[in-house]
Amino acid sequence: MQTPILPPSPLTQTPARLIDVPHHTDARGELGFLEGNRTVPFEIKRLYFLHHTTAGADRGGHAHKEPEYLFIAMAGSFTLKVTDTQVEQSFTLTTPKQAVYVPPAVWRDVTEMSHDAVCAVLCSGYYAADDYIRDYEDYTAYIAARFAIAPATR
Repeated sequence: MQTPILPPSPLTQTPARLIDVPHHTDARGELGFLEGNRTVPFEIKRLYFLHHTTAGADRGGHAHKEPEYLFIAMAGSFTLKVTDTQVEQSFTLTTPKQAVYVPPAVWRDVTEMSHDAVCAVLCSGYYAADDYIRDYEDYTAYIAARFAIAPATR
């Protein structure tokens, strides 16, 4: 099920959004592709993937200060929940024909992963431990300071 695209948040100015992944189909099957700064709205510097997750285990539960991300269900399904403290969105991904773009400074949770899920994530930055915000209260304080607003509560 597709989640409607919400208007831009007053904070990030860019909501998380669905992106259609281009595919070519012929008698042999389907070929999907993504290209940095073309079909992906950033230069790709890193790819990681989640797979063989424990039933009922959630992933994510953090935000990144600067990088942009693109989440894709290569197999199986999962739900991606995102918020910037002002706008909350939820996307259920079930096919590699769609991906979700997540801008910088957005909290994310990956939930409801099927037993066969493979979640591929493209990133605009290299791994940097100091870019992570792993506590939601710290995240709301970071957003409040970055955008000069009162801290939000959940």
